[in-house]
Amino acid sequence: MLSAFRLSVVMAFAGLLFVSAGYTKTDYTFHTLYVYNFTKYIEWPAAPKELVIGVSGGNPEIVEAFEKMAILKTTSERKYTIKPVMSPADADKCQLLFLPGPESSKLPLFASRSIPNCILVTEGDGLLKKGGMINFLLVDRKLRFELDQPALEKAGLRVSAQLVGMAVQ
Repeated sequence: MLSAFRLSVVMAFAGLLFVSAGYTKTDYTFHTLYVYNFTKYIEWPAAPKELVIGVSGGNPEIVEAFEKMAILKTTSERKYTIKPVMSPADADKCQLLFLPGPESSKLPLFASRSIPNCILVTEGDGLLKKGGMINFLLVDRKLRFELDQPALEKAGLRVSAQLVGMAVQ
Protein backbone atom coordinates (compact mmCIF):
# COMPACT_ATOMS: atom_id res chain seq x y z
CA MET A 1 0.00 0.00 0.00
CA LEU A 2 1.26 3.48 -0.83
CA SER A 3 2.26 5.71 2.04
CA ALA A 4 0.13 8.79 2.66
CA PHE A 5 3.03 10.97 1.51
CA ARG A 6 3.46 9.09 -1.78
CA LEU A 7 -0.30 9.18 -2.36
CA SER A 8 -0.37 12.93 -1.81
CA VAL A 9 2.58 13.45 -4.17
CA VAL A 10 0.95 11.34 -6.91
CA MET A 11 -2.39 13.12 -6.55
CA ALA A 12 -0.83 16.58 -6.39
CA PHE A 13 1.30 15.84 -9.45
CA ALA A 14 -1.71 14.59 -11.37
CA GLY A 15 -3.62 17.73 -10.42
CA LEU A 16 -0.76 19.98 -11.54
CA LEU A 17 -0.42 18.18 -14.86
CA PHE A 18 -4.14 18.55 -15.43
CA VAL A 19 -3.96 22.32 -14.96
CA SER A 20 -0.56 23.05 -16.49
CA ALA A 21 -1.43 21.29 -19.72
CA GLY A 22 -4.18 23.85 -20.30
CA TYR A 23 -6.82 21.39 -21.46
CA THR A 24 -9.94 22.86 -23.01
CA LYS A 25 -11.74 19.56 -22.60
CA THR A 26 -11.38 17.15 -19.74
CA ASP A 27 -8.60 14.58 -19.98
CA TYR A 28 -9.87 11.72 -17.87
CA THR A 29 -6.43 10.14 -17.48
CA PHE A 30 -5.99 12.03 -14.23
CA HIS A 31 -9.39 10.97 -12.97
CA THR A 32 -8.37 7.36 -13.54
CA LEU A 33 -5.22 7.83 -11.43
CA TYR A 34 -7.32 9.17 -8.59
CA VAL A 35 -9.84 6.33 -8.95
CA TYR A 36 -7.04 3.77 -8.87
CA ASN A 37 -5.75 5.31 -5.64
CA PHE A 38 -9.27 5.36 -4.19
CA THR A 39 -9.38 1.59 -4.68
CA LYS A 40 -6.11 1.23 -2.77
CA TYR A 41 -7.44 3.12 0.27
CA ILE A 42 -10.97 1.76 0.49
CA GLU A 43 -11.73 -1.74 1.77
CA TRP A 44 -14.61 -3.83 0.51
CA PRO A 45 -16.11 -6.44 2.85
CA ALA A 46 -15.03 -9.36 0.65
CA ALA A 47 -11.81 -7.89 -0.89
CA PRO A 48 -12.69 -8.51 -4.55
CA LYS A 49 -9.97 -10.05 -6.68
CA GLU A 50 -11.66 -8.49 -9.72
CA LEU A 51 -12.77 -4.90 -9.25
CA VAL A 52 -15.40 -3.79 -11.75
CA ILE A 53 -15.42 -0.07 -12.54
CA GLY A 54 -18.51 1.14 -14.35
CA VAL A 55 -18.50 4.26 -16.52
CA SER A 56 -21.95 5.78 -16.82
CA GLY A 57 -22.90 6.74 -20.36
CA GLY A 58 -20.15 4.67 -21.93
CA ASN A 59 -18.36 7.68 -23.47
CA PRO A 60 -15.63 6.00 -25.58
CA GLU A 61 -12.89 8.49 -24.58
CA ILE A 62 -13.60 8.04 -20.88
CA VAL A 63 -13.93 4.26 -21.14
CA GLU A 64 -10.63 4.13 -23.06
CA ALA A 65 -8.85 6.17 -20.36
CA PHE A 66 -10.12 3.74 -17.70
CA GLU A 67 -9.18 0.71 -19.83
CA LYS A 68 -5.61 2.02 -20.12
CA MET A 69 -5.48 2.40 -16.34
CA ALA A 70 -6.86 -1.13 -15.92
CA ILE A 71 -4.15 -2.59 -18.15
CA LEU A 72 -1.38 -0.75 -16.30
CA LYS A 73 -2.64 -1.39 -12.78
CA THR A 74 -3.92 -4.98 -12.96
CA THR A 75 -1.71 -7.25 -10.85
CA SER A 76 -1.78 -10.84 -9.66
CA GLU A 77 -3.59 -9.58 -6.54
CA ARG A 78 -6.27 -7.52 -8.31
CA LYS A 79 -7.72 -7.29 -11.78
CA TYR A 80 -9.51 -4.13 -12.93
CA THR A 81 -12.38 -4.54 -15.39
CA ILE A 82 -14.04 -1.55 -17.05
CA LYS A 83 -17.72 -1.74 -17.93
CA PRO A 84 -19.77 0.85 -19.85
CA VAL A 85 -22.98 1.41 -17.88
CA MET A 86 -26.00 2.57 -19.84
CA SER A 87 -28.69 2.08 -17.16
CA PRO A 88 -28.87 1.58 -13.39
CA ALA A 89 -29.46 -2.16 -13.90
CA ASP A 90 -26.05 -2.39 -15.66
CA ALA A 91 -24.32 -1.18 -12.49
CA ASP A 92 -25.34 -4.05 -10.23
CA LYS A 93 -21.99 -5.88 -10.46
CA CYS A 94 -19.83 -2.74 -10.12
CA GLN A 95 -17.68 -1.99 -7.08
CA LEU A 96 -17.17 1.58 -8.32
CA LEU A 97 -19.34 3.62 -10.68
CA PHE A 98 -18.04 6.82 -12.26
CA LEU A 99 -20.60 9.37 -13.41
CA PRO A 100 -18.72 12.03 -15.41
CA GLY A 101 -20.13 15.56 -15.49
CA PRO A 102 -22.55 15.04 -18.40
CA GLU A 103 -23.97 11.95 -16.67
CA SER A 104 -24.50 13.64 -13.28
CA SER A 105 -28.22 14.11 -13.94
CA LYS A 106 -28.56 10.30 -13.62
CA LEU A 107 -27.10 10.26 -10.08
CA PRO A 108 -30.49 10.04 -8.31
CA LEU A 109 -31.35 6.91 -10.35
CA PHE A 110 -28.14 5.16 -9.27
CA ALA A 111 -28.20 6.45 -5.68
CA SER A 112 -31.77 5.24 -5.16
CA ARG A 113 -30.78 1.66 -6.12
CA SER A 114 -28.40 1.40 -3.15
CA ILE A 115 -25.98 -0.88 -5.00
CA PRO A 116 -24.25 -2.88 -2.24
CA ASN A 117 -20.57 -2.13 -1.71
CA CYS A 118 -20.43 0.24 -4.69
CA ILE A 119 -18.71 3.64 -4.62
CA LEU A 120 -20.52 6.36 -6.57
CA VAL A 121 -17.87 8.73 -7.94
CA THR A 122 -19.19 11.94 -9.47
CA GLU A 123 -17.93 15.11 -11.08
CA GLY A 124 -19.81 18.34 -10.39
CA ASP A 125 -20.87 20.87 -7.80
CA GLY A 126 -23.12 19.72 -4.97
CA LEU A 127 -23.24 16.05 -5.96
CA LEU A 128 -22.31 14.67 -2.52
CA LYS A 129 -25.63 16.05 -1.29
CA LYS A 130 -27.45 14.21 -4.09
CA GLY A 131 -26.01 10.76 -3.38
CA GLY A 132 -22.42 10.87 -4.63
CA MET A 133 -19.81 9.37 -2.30
CA ILE A 134 -16.63 10.79 -3.85
CA ASN A 135 -16.84 13.88 -6.02
CA PHE A 136 -14.24 15.46 -8.30
CA LEU A 137 -13.98 19.23 -8.40
CA LEU A 138 -11.55 21.93 -9.46
CA VAL A 139 -10.04 23.98 -6.64
CA ASP A 140 -7.77 26.81 -7.74
CA ARG A 141 -7.64 25.16 -11.19
CA LYS A 142 -6.40 21.89 -9.66
CA LEU A 143 -8.24 18.58 -9.74
CA ARG A 144 -9.26 17.61 -6.21
CA PHE A 145 -11.89 15.42 -4.58
CA GLU A 146 -14.30 15.52 -1.68
CA LEU A 147 -15.83 12.50 -0.02
CA ASP A 148 -18.76 11.57 2.15
CA GLN A 149 -17.29 9.11 4.64
CA PRO A 150 -20.63 8.25 6.32
CA ALA A 151 -22.15 7.40 2.90
CA LEU A 152 -19.20 5.15 2.06
CA GLU A 153 -19.46 3.39 5.42
CA LYS A 154 -23.23 3.02 5.00
CA ALA A 155 -22.46 1.20 1.71
CA GLY A 156 -20.36 -1.29 3.70
CA LEU A 157 -16.96 0.18 2.82
CA ARG A 158 -14.06 1.14 5.10
CA VAL A 159 -12.13 4.29 4.20
CA SER A 160 -8.55 4.83 5.33
CA ALA A 161 -7.70 7.92 7.34
CA GLN A 162 -5.07 8.82 4.72
CA LEU A 163 -7.70 9.11 1.99
CA VAL A 164 -10.01 11.11 4.25
CA GLY A 165 -7.09 13.45 5.01
CA MET A 166 -6.46 14.04 1.29
CA ALA A 167 -10.05 15.08 0.59
CA VAL A 168 -11.14 18.69 0.35
CA GLN A 169 -13.00 19.56 3.54
